[in-house]
Amino acid sequence: MNQVLKSWFLNLVIGFPVRLCDVRPSLDGKHGSLNVRSLRGFTLDEAITWLEALGQEGLIAFTHQVAANDSRNIDPSGVRHLMDRPLIERELSFQLTSAGGSAWESMAVPRWDEMDDGEAIPCDENGKIVGWDWTFFSQSRERLMAVLGWFPQIQNGEQIDLDTVTWRFAADYQVKYWKRLPNVHVVRFRTTLTDPRQTNWNFGVDPEWFRTWDDARSNWYRHPWEMEGWPPEPR
Repeated sequence: MNQVLKSWFLNLVIGFPVRLCDVRPSLDGKHGSLNVRSLRGFTLDEAITWLEALGQEGLIAFTHQVAANDSRNIDPSGVRHLMDRPLIERELSFQLTSAGGSAWESMAVPRWDEMDDGEAIPCDENGKIVGWDWTFFSQSRERLMAVLGWFPQIQNGEQIDLDTVTWRFAADYQVKYWKRLPNVHVVRFRTTLTDPRQTNWNFGVDPEWFRTWDDARSNWYRHPWEMEGWPPEPR
């Protein structure tokens, strides 16, 4: 399998499992829900062949959601046999295994110490979202300090409640669903929703230096489209 294609498929799922229906638009130059550069001239049938091969190598695992609260692991060899079922593209998803994560790292060469990431849970009052409970983490204390300082501009419309900020140092921490790192700083805080005009720049336009810095936060590894041989061509 072409190494650039292999990197592209593994890169799709470094953050979370992906459904087949979400992959389809990105195979032929269309803008989909995935934040990736699209391939051109490829079909879902070709993608399934490659995904099956990655599954046979033990690099990805497939899940079939058969009901709202019932998901089952399936063997890669069984994926194609399910494709004639209605809505199956919404029910089938794939994700990295530990071996797949290692394979992705060998191609993407991530600089883990330059990564910061976070997740949020909504704060609900009487059925209305009034803010978010955030967790951010990084091996770099300085990166987290910058995120906290610029958070109202990063996440426009939210203001940090400074009384809720907690900080701890974890000797071992799960930074991706398939990856753990040592020596990780973890900060938690609650935000409240505000009028975006109170936290936005004048005239609502981010300065170029800020956009450059914010974009650079996602460039802690080599993307498939930065590899020699991009874009891969259909056969």
